[in-house]
Amino acid sequence: MKAYPLIYSRTQKADFVPDFLVRPADLDYQRALDYVKNAMTNLDISNVIRYCTFSVGTYHICGGISCISKQLVATLGSSFNDVAEYLADEKGRKIACFIGFAIPDEEAKPGIIPDITLSDYWDYYLEYLKHQWKSVATKSEILTLPCIDLKEKPYIAKNMPSAKSIAGKNIIQNFSGENRQAILENYFDRILNQKEDVSFLSDVSSKNEWDELVFTDVSVSDNLYHCLTSSSRSTTTTHEDNIGSALPEWSVPAYEKKTDLEGNSQKHGATAAILTIAAILVFVVLILLVKKIL
Repeated sequence: MKAYPLIYSRTQKADFVPDFLVRPADLDYQRALDYVKNAMTNLDISNVIRYCTFSVGTYHICGGISCISKQLVATLGSSFNDVAEYLADEKGRKIACFIGFAIPDEEAKPGIIPDITLSDYWDYYLEYLKHQWKSVATKSEILTLPCIDLKEKPYIAKNMPSAKSIAGKNIIQNFSGENRQAILENYFDRILNQKEDVSFLSDVSSKNEWDELVFTDVSVSDNLYHCLTSSSRSTTTTHEDNIGSALPEWSVPAYEKKTDLEGNSQKHGATAAILTIAAILVFVVLILLVKKIL
């Protein structure tokens, strides 16, 4: 399966190239950068390798990772000594990067997905990084033909994503352990072969990352999940309270709340009072008449 490298990274002497260090010539790089910026937010403090997959036009990024390059080398168990030069810029800053494979539409094959290892990401990244590593002024290396041959394998559906919808995003609750690869491959198939309008990013851990998301589906940290679910419940309660408090007191007049039984009781009470007063008056008049006669 043919693919293009899609790389966003600083080099030894230059900062990030706005339109990617390496990309296909006709890629909508501004749209692609929206996803990549999401994927790279807070990498310096998250200490994780984020996995993602998304589509931009006729290109399907299956898949992509974002990380601090030193973290990737450590995860692979490689020797730092062999690649130390490429793990920090000339100011000593760590190298944050996005590494992806952009597969064009015409390379899609029904039931087939790319078979990508973590080593594949690192090997292709390092190969293209070296092209401009020492350049003072870097520019986008624009490719007109897919130059990477990715291994392939049949897609086998297993350990499907379990999603909970919050604020228009799908939180994938089972992206962990042995499920991780199976869930990523599920998205590869849906994006590449089914052409679904869906995207996925792993390991979102803070509210500011969540608020800026352009991805439709994400996995989140436990702390962020509790924050989001608590906020969701609070918003629902507040909404109901506001509906109730929005009704003015006169909208339901007090007398309309009385039952028929209460109304009849009040009428009977008034009648009894009138009869009592009348009886007293009659009694008083009789006494006066008797006194006059006597």
